[in-house]
Amino acid sequence: GESLGKMKREIPSRRILEFVAGGPKNYGYRHVDANTGMDERAELKIRSFPLSYATHQLLNFESMKELVLDQFNVDGIMDEALADDIFNRTGGNGNSICVQFPQIGRTRRSQLYTHLTTKQYRPYYEKGE
Repeated sequence: GESLGKMKREIPSRRILEFVAGGPKNYGYRHVDANTGMDERAELKIRSFPLSYATHQLLNFESMKELVLDQFNVDGIMDEALADDIFNRTGGNGNSICVQFPQIGRTRRSQLYTHLTTKQYRPYYEKGE
């Protein structure tokens, strides 16, 4: 399309080592300083999940990568041809990560309250769900 080749670097001074996608607006990558090759870090971008310290203890780059690879039964090398419907499946063998976090709500009288919300994270490859 017209946008091909027009992507910009999110972090210009860094070099990406590894990238994993769990679906639309759901990805993570490991990166290092482009000049020194040191200072390794990992970033996650997951729509509708707060990436707080507590959440990050359960849902991080390694756990995301493990879920994505387990979903497709991949051990680093593709050992079989993938099924035609592989991207329409969710969670593969049912693996997911349960994340709890506080969420702020509002009553009908505009009073604020906080309640504990639980979400299940799993790779999902259909947009809009």
